Amino acid sequence: MKAPPPPVPVCNWCGFYVGVNGGGAWGTSETSLTAANPFTFPPPPFYATVNIPGVDAAGSAHFRNSGALAGGQVGYLWQVNKAIIGVEAGIDWMNLSGSRSISQLYTAATPNLGFTINQNVSSDWMATFLGRIGFDMGFWQPYATGGFAVANLKHGYNYIDTVFAPGCACAATFSDTKLGYAIGAGVEWKWASNWSVRGEYLYIAFDPLNAASTVGNPATGILAFFTHNVTFRENIARVALSYSFGSAWIH
Repeated sequence: MKAPPPPVPVCNWCGFYVGVNGGGAWGTSETSLTAANPFTFPPPPFYATVNIPGVDAAGSAHFRNSGALAGGQVGYLWQVNKAIIGVEAGIDWMNLSGSRSISQLYTAATPNLGFTINQNVSSDWMATFLGRIGFDMGFWQPYATGGFAVANLKHGYNYIDTVFAPGCACAATFSDTKLGYAIGAGVEWKWASNWSVRGEYLYIAFDPLNAASTVGNPATGILAFFTHNVTFRENIARVALSYSFGSAWIH
């Protein structure tokens, strides 16, 4: 008697999928500011040399940022026995923001003359490109993920000094699209034949945002230069709903 053919393996998780996601972001930004007088004279220096360290310190801050996000994702999963390997691309709208204000007295100025530096950071979108590896537990799939992220990062500052820089519009906003690495983990639950929902955490560290600006007295034309460096370190927690076009249900 001819033996029956072996059973066809059932792929519980493999195939293309699309879906939507939403959640929140929270993290920290560190700003570094370096002030410098012009290298050629005249004009005379805007800052007394003894005051520059205090300006640098006031412009170098550590503060928190946070916001919500929502978007969509598309990906593909392969399954080999119990191992699940996948790739995914996603894009999210995001309203990440944070700010801090620091006031400082000039070391060499009397009586008690000082300035204030207001700073803010923000981002309005983020894209992720991730690989993942998981384990088939029937209706459940725990997984680890990693890859990179891209986001539009923004930094703004406002320098206020009514004595040495009266009338100065000493403010600027900088933005750039930056790349970062992403690592994380999650767990996914298949609640219907082609539908699944998952919770996911990502840690993302973006490349620094660098910029330059000037401050000074518009009446005299005496200026100084600022260089800015801003880092973004973000935590992302999101829930994603996905529809798979290729998976089959295991009873």
